[in-house]
Amino acid sequence: MKLLSKMLHTVDRFSTIIGKLCKYLILIILGIMLFEIISRYMFNKPTEWVIEMSSYMFGAYFFLSGAYTLIHDQHVRMDLLYVKWPRKVKKIADIVTFPLFAVYLGLLIYGGIGNIQFSLKFKEHSSSLWGPPLAPIKMVITIGTALLLIQGIAILIRDIFIVFNKELPGVCEGSCKNSEEVKP
Repeated sequence: MKLLSKMLHTVDRFSTIIGKLCKYLILIILGIMLFEIISRYMFNKPTEWVIEMSSYMFGAYFFLSGAYTLIHDQHVRMDLLYVKWPRKVKKIADIVTFPLFAVYLGLLIYGGIGNIQFSLKFKEHSSSLWGPPLAPIKMVITIGTALLLIQGIAILIRDIFIVFNKELPGVCEGSCKNSEEVKP
């Protein structure tokens, strides 16, 4: 039990660290967009890379912060009925719907690996003027999706324990909503 709890805590901590690091990507995106504005309108020297680079960085932000968003229960969902259900019923619903979540993410990961292999094998580049290689962003998307799946599995394990009235020491019970840190 203690080992399982430690493993879940490690997954939570990793998701939290990656999520907190991702917030700085927004500042970098803002910085390069500001650079483009200054370059274009003050010096009449537009860039050919800023828009595409900011799109890639936003994609990285989006996919890498997914696990952090999941641990804090902040993903958008249709909660018309869900919010009114007792905690145990919510956990049962989460357990029942987990296979859909897992299959969807599993297919994204599988497809992502194939796309990465293709990009590396054929040295695929963007068709833009700048033409950066596509493999790095495809890797980031696939890694972010894998992190989301791992965090989902950690939450599923907690949910199963909650449904059977078992307590795992030092875990966040599937969601760390309104807490800044995951408690050990």
